[in-house]
Amino acid sequence: MRIPDSDVTFIPGTRAHGQARSVAALWQPLAAALSTLDTMGQDVIVDAGRLGLTGAPDPLLHAADLALLVTRTDLVALAGARSWAQTLASAFAAQGATDSFGILNVGEGRPYATRDVARVLTAPVVTTVAWDDPAAAVFSRGATPPGRFERSALVRSLCSAQDAITARVRANTALLAPSPAGGAS
Repeated sequence: MRIPDSDVTFIPGTRAHGQARSVAALWQPLAAALSTLDTMGQDVIVDAGRLGLTGAPDPLLHAADLALLVTRTDLVALAGARSWAQTLASAFAAQGATDSFGILNVGEGRPYATRDVARVLTAPVVTTVAWDDPAAAVFSRGATPPGRFERSALVRSLCSAQDAITARVRANTALLAPSPAGGAS
């Protein structure tokens, strides 16, 4: 489906976790199809939803140039994210793609800092997104944008996150690119 007034298209996910089982066989072929879009200059972002459910899109995660575990920085969120961070880090390491996994913090310093999150989750924090309730409501609930929305902490942090993610993906794909014929590897 095309998002109006943009060049962005999206494939909607399932509406309920029970539906995921019925599409589980599609994840691997979809991962292969999405990987071909890179040659056409297309970026793909997959929101894999909650991890661990039957029919989860694991093949999409493991085929990614970069998979980010999104977590808030409070104790409850970090406790829940810890085992998933370890599981995903191990899976990417087994594929020889350690740099293809990282953390995206939401709410730096609420209460824990990036260095604390990286230490607890034993994974690199690739980027952070600001905790900004009024601006987030525009995206999550369709609220009217607050004044100076474009300069809000959330929007500024999303732009910074985009830059950090792009840099990480470029670095990862450069590592995976074949060396030129006759060149050093």
